[in-house]
Amino acid sequence: MIKSYGVYWAVEHVDWGIAKRGGQLLGAEKRDDEENAVDFRYQRGIYALYYDFDLVYVGQAEKGGRLFGRLKVHLSDHLAERWNRFSWFGTRAVTNQNGLTKEKKAWVFRCQ
Repeated sequence: MIKSYGVYWAVEHVDWGIAKRGGQLLGAEKRDDEENAVDFRYQRGIYALYYDFDLVYVGQAEKGGRLFGRLKVHLSDHLAERWNRFSWFGTRAVTNQNGLTKEKKAWVFRCQ
């Protein structure tokens, strides 16, 4: 189910863009490998916010609220001053062209 992930990313190392435009969530298998970097802003899955390494919040990035958008909201909401790192666990795999696989219908199971 988890196809790609990133752990303990520092907020200050993310290009958040300006206003409601731009930004990137770049990551690579090896540190400082800009040539093979992947933009994970459209990733889906779950994420965790930390202050240093203490867990603060766990959230979900679904089809309508992709990972980058969800994280960016938390920069100015009630959690804004409470986190400085994040981890994410995505359902979209990385392709050979350093992109993300197409989204498939997500199955959601609820307890009755």
